[in-house]
Amino acid sequence: MKINKMEKRRLEEMENDMNEYKLKTQERIEKLESKLTRQLDPWARVREASSDIREAQEAFRAALHEKTSACQLTGSTENLITAHIIPKSSDLLTASERFDIHNGMLVCDAVEKAFYRRKILFKCDSIKNKATLIVLDDKILSDEVCPGKTWLQLQGSELDTSIHRPSFKFLNLHAEYALKYCLDQKIIDESVYNDLIVFAQFLSPPRGAPISRWLFESRKATVQAAAQVGKTSQSSSAKFSSGGSGGSGGSGGS
Repeated sequence: MKINKMEKRRLEEMENDMNEYKLKTQERIEKLESKLTRQLDPWARVREASSDIREAQEAFRAALHEKTSACQLTGSTENLITAHIIPKSSDLLTASERFDIHNGMLVCDAVEKAFYRRKILFKCDSIKNKATLIVLDDKILSDEVCPGKTWLQLQGSELDTSIHRPSFKFLNLHAEYALKYCLDQKIIDESVYNDLIVFAQFLSPPRGAPISRWLFESRKATVQAAAQVGKTSQSSSAKFSSGGSGGSGGSGGS
């Protein structure tokens, strides 16, 4: 059956219309999928904006505020700041980690300042899913953090991880640097450093290390460190008892 030019043109137009309709339908589906993804995953817009620093920072801030509306440590709703655990400009972070939402927490300005100045850290326990506040600098204990709460009152408080859980890897990396800084500045002594560095390093895997191997080595190192601490304590108490009982005899002999 022969098709004349008019019918052929009409068929071509119908085919073009169908193709255009399919294209528009596909675009509509993609937009709906993108919208749904953004609703289910508030971090999606952070990843989308990561090419532009200003947009990424705003997206990072908005995503954290969507998760919680109060300081994750004090519960205060005043003077809130979206804090990067590891500064976004740090060489320790990869490009994808700079605005990773898990490298952030929502805290009041006093917490952010003390955290960045390495006066405080969070001791993490991944098994119990806890991040406990440790105030390293005794000089700030009487300072007010938010209305009605001082650092002394907050000592030992837990970071609220029920709504948003910051990365323990980043918190531990911060803890390592805070402990080294405070030790160098003589804010803490070696005994405090040795007690806390074990916990900080336990959850800080070396870059590129296979997770199973790292976990094995970390547990092995932690067990060895704990055993060493036990031996040191026993030997110290033994020295103390022997010094207490035989101190006068020793001095008399000399």
